[in-house]
Amino acid sequence: GRFGIKLIVIDNDNAHGTSIVHINVTENNDTNVSDDSIVGTITDIAGNALKGVKVYSASHETHTNADGYYVLETNGTSPVSIVAELSNYIQNSQVVNLDINTTQDFTLVYIDKIETFDAEVGMEIKTKGAKINFPASSVSNEDGTAYVGKVTTKVAYNRVTSDIGKAAFPGEYIGETTEGNTTILRSYGFIDVTLEDNASNTLKVADGSSVTLTFPMDDNIDVKPETIPLWYYDTDKGIWVEDGVATYDEASNSYSGDVTHFTTWNLDAKMNPGSLKGCVEDSDGNPVTSALLNIEGAGWRSGLKQNSDDTFEFLRAPSGMPVTLTAY
Repeated sequence: GRFGIKLIVIDNDNAHGTSIVHINVTENNDTNVSDDSIVGTITDIAGNALKGVKVYSASHETHTNADGYYVLETNGTSPVSIVAELSNYIQNSQVVNLDINTTQDFTLVYIDKIETFDAEVGMEIKTKGAKINFPASSVSNEDGTAYVGKVTTKVAYNRVTSDIGKAAFPGEYIGETTEGNTTILRSYGFIDVTLEDNASNTLKVADGSSVTLTFPMDDNIDVKPETIPLWYYDTDKGIWVEDGVATYDEASNSYSGDVTHFTTWNLDAKMNPGSLKGCVEDSDGNPVTSALLNIEGAGWRSGLKQNSDDTFEFLRAPSGMPVTLTAY
């Protein structure tokens, strides 16, 4: 199997002689981990292990153990879009390329609030400046039949310019436009909503109805277009899909647009891709083969590892905005 060892060595200024550290390696219950399996650990924002998290792809499913560890089998086809979800946490999802890596850790962020309203009356739910407006009779059962009764709504809003938003953001900053093209995205914030009845059965937006999402302007971004596209995260494809548009309101300094279904919704401006190339060297001018790189700007971020030829290249960096590059 695979083992991860975290060793912390504390140097005591007054200590003399040799210290021997004994490490006990405990094997996970999954003793036969295939080369096509994806493994990882899932924690909350404070770093605490989360037990019972459902981790799944289009073809396989598993759950984390008491240590937050999981092993997800795959059919060997790459890339694999995997999803991690746990009740009362924001769903997270990432795409794993088995040719490069078979480890994927997740951080799950707790939802902002739980609200209950009468489906026949509707309600406007507010959280951290965002709004989700449900008109009367805009919720139905999953089979499309009319729903009458109380709706339990779990909502969360985050900006990717915050630490919590960065941890909770699913996928990469890449979207599929209505024309079927791929584009770079700059996020102005994302909203996660789930709907349930009293028995915890999933509800949905009724056919022919829509719900209005309002995103407060992210003050860390100084560009305010008149309109910005709306995108939902497709967990099967592992990509954001363009579906609708939000319009800016100067009086409230926010963007509002209508959606007809719920996954995670993202307010994203389309960016032109740029290329950033380079090499990470040490103080003697030698390439650092194992260097990892992080590149980040307001509303966008990415990371990669230095290539075998001791160079790196970001092919999908957004042009026209300042970014910070960090190597470690």
